[in-house]
Amino acid sequence: MTTATISNETHCACGKAFADDATSFLPGYARKADTDERVCYPCAAAGELADLHATGKATLYLTGEPKSHPTLSTQPFGWLEDVKVTNWTGLISFRATGWNRGYHNIARTRTNVWFIDDKGAEWWGVLYGENTQLLHCRRLKGRR
Repeated sequence: MTTATISNETHCACGKAFADDATSFLPGYARKADTDERVCYPCAAAGELADLHATGKATLYLTGEPKSHPTLSTQPFGWLEDVKVTNWTGLISFRATGWNRGYHNIARTRTNVWFIDDKGAEWWGVLYGENTQLLHCRRLKGRR
């Protein structure tokens, strides 16, 4: 894939235009790690999804919607509903099928999350600590 610049716009190989503003915090494009090429978010998500299926590993984010009437709960993420595992832009999204929280010797807490991808494979992710959403994920063995 190559990008083409027309005036102040850059076009992804798919044809989508995005502003060519490298100074912006959210420039509207992602960069490929191996080539440093700029691609639009949907193309980046497609590449991420292909890599996720090929390697069986991914670094994703744990998200959810705050409950309108939060209740005290011992369940992890008891203040959230509709818990999802997503990529940074949210274009890749899988619903969490289960989670639990345990003790970690350094980060204090460890949260395990299970989810099913778009091809039906079962995945497990772990989040260390309470001040992050970063989820280290692996496809479960023997699960497609």
